[in-house]
Amino acid sequence: MPARDPRPAFSAETRRQINADVHGRFEGELVVRKRLLIRAGGHVSGNITYGEIEIESGGGISGTIRSEHSKPVSMVLPLSA
Repeated sequence: MPARDPRPAFSAETRRQINADVHGRFEGELVVRKRLLIRAGGHVSGNITYGEIEIESGGGISGTIRSEHSKPVSMVLPLSA
C-alpha cells in the first residue's frame, strides 16, 4: 500500500488572492495580486498569475506561469535541496 501524502491538496477552478503562502499542493487557476510564496514541499500547478514570487528550495511550480507585468510562459520548475 503506498504511503499517503500528509500535505493537504487543494483544487480550484479559479482562486484569487492578495497574497498566497502554499505549504501543500494546489491545482487549478491561481491569481495572486501581490506575493506568491511556495514553501519547501509545496507545489502549485495550473494557470498561475502573480505580482511577485518566491519559491523555497524543495518547492515547485508547473503550468502556465505569468507575472502581472509580463507575457505568459509555460514551464516546469522542479526545485530540489
